[in-house]
Amino acid sequence: NELKLNPTEGDLIAVAKEIFDSFKYMSERKNIHLDFESSITEYDTVFDKDKVERILINLLSNAIKFTNENGNVYFQIEANNDNGIKLLIGDTGIGIPNDKKEKIFERFFQINDNSNILNQGSGIGLSITQEFVKLHGGTIKVESEEGVGSVFTVFLPLVETSQKTKQETFIHKKQKT
Repeated sequence: NELKLNPTEGDLIAVAKEIFDSFKYMSERKNIHLDFESSITEYDTVFDKDKVERILINLLSNAIKFTNENGNVYFQIEANNDNGIKLLIGDTGIGIPNDKKEKIFERFFQINDNSNILNQGSGIGLSITQEFVKLHGGTIKVESEEGVGSVFTVFLPLVETSQKTKQETFIHKKQKT
């Protein structure tokens, strides 16, 4: 059942901001600065809320986990020319070695180079994240430099629901009752 989409209409920005805000306590405990920036205030679209939440939770928790004390984690959202939405999650963490970048999306793959990181995990988080991104017809890529940090870019081809469509949906629902 995990690999089926259950799309509903909602505001993707509100969902993203809520998930981001849920990491404030964890970042304060590690003394990591969090920064949220969105070029748009709302983006009503049809998406699987649970799966998008899990994508964001995985990427943000990894960013915080692999960022040392006094580091930075940021989350940027950009509309992509009416073609969808771009989510960027970056950090000033430990980075990923060049020869491991492609493997991080493989199931059960872990980089065991850093003994300072607690709760290294099972190695399935990024694999599941990639599957959920693909289910939405999107892409995920990583840019990283060892000792400098990483940026994960998720593109989701989610078209914004127009006001006309919203009104038609509302009228249609009202006529059914």
